Amino acid sequence: MADVRFSIARWVVSRRAPIGIFFILVTLAFAAGMPRLDIRTIFADLLPSDDPFVQTYRDHPNFGNPLTVTIMVKRTDGKKIYNQDTLQ
Repeated sequence: MADVRFSIARWVVSRRAPIGIFFILVTLAFAAGMPRLDIRTIFADLLPSDDPFVQTYRDHPNFGNPLTVTIMVKRTDGKKIYNQDTLQ
């Protein structure tokens, strides 16, 4: 196995100029496509689909987003929440 690796290495080193040009051309070909490349992170695709909170988020897409925590404060006695006792 070592002989095969050394023979491949010897072949590559003996033809380093054409192989180097080949890799440069391949790199330039990939670089030519860079302006059309669209890289985005869609956070919703990273969420687990079987989680009940994620399912609720997907059922109600207009209500916030997964990065927002919404808390509801409600008094049980019917009074408004904007008073000293509730805010404390």
